[in-house]
Amino acid sequence: ERDTGADYCLTEACVKTAARILDSLDTTAQPCEDFYQFACGGWLRRNPIPESQTSWDQFRSLREHLLRDLRDILEEGSSADEPGPVKQAKALYRTCLDTAELERLGLEPLIATLEKLNLSTALPGLPSSVDEDDDGSSGEFDWLYTAARAQRMLGHSVLLGFWVNEDVRNTSRNLMVVDQISPGFSERYLLDPERFGGELAEYRRYITDVVRVFLHRANQTAPNGTAENFAADVLRFSTQLAGIMTTAEQRRDVKSQFHEMTLDQLQEHTDADGLGSGAKVSSLRHFQ
Repeated sequence: ERDTGADYCLTEACVKTAARILDSLDTTAQPCEDFYQFACGGWLRRNPIPESQTSWDQFRSLREHLLRDLRDILEEGSSADEPGPVKQAKALYRTCLDTAELERLGLEPLIATLEKLNLSTALPGLPSSVDEDDDGSSGEFDWLYTAARAQRMLGHSVLLGFWVNEDVRNTSRNLMVVDQISPGFSERYLLDPERFGGELAEYRRYITDVVRVFLHRANQTAPNGTAENFAADVLRFSTQLAGIMTTAEQRRDVKSQFHEMTLDQLQEHTDADGLGSGAKVSSLRHFQ
């Protein structure tokens, strides 16, 4: 019998949650024969997989709703009492939608960023526009300088991942974390070209197309095959990086990833590995 003396939650949130659960049911199914259909059949009927997706579930549906709500907020006009970060997000959103201004600027912002990172705006073998920078760095490529400056300017890790995070073993302190990063494309694909040859071919084609567009927009001329050779070099280097990375299977043991040390100890460890030809990597210079 129903317990009429029980307390029921009748708040708006509870009522809506109960309604969603009821909508998800397929009461025409027998729960003892097909409980999944009974529990989820209603939701499956009302939420077919979109043509743009290979699968669909409630988490993805909620994410789409969240993105739509976020877009509505970003498209609203700014008000004087809005928090600063909200105003900045709306300004950034409007900037991304201003295609006329983006076309007018062309590659200027990208080229300016590359030059600040001491990166050549020309492909290998073509004339470079990089001269001595304002801070005295030379035009010769210095990967450590570029990696550190990209981290400082863009918050983007290059070759080495670096961030400050709470120590999961002692939450009263923070640690500087150094870790490997993705080589730019799935290492699983890079290390198994026979299985993922199609995906790698598309990735190579994508890089080639980007290089061709860049050359065209920058009014640079290059010998035939330059874009294709550049794409092949990127894939080759990415594959080499993937080959020395710790695998996903090895990273399942979280404790094995912790090697706490001071900067001096990190420098000693780096020097001990040796890079050939007396090359040294200054850990302190990178983190400063």
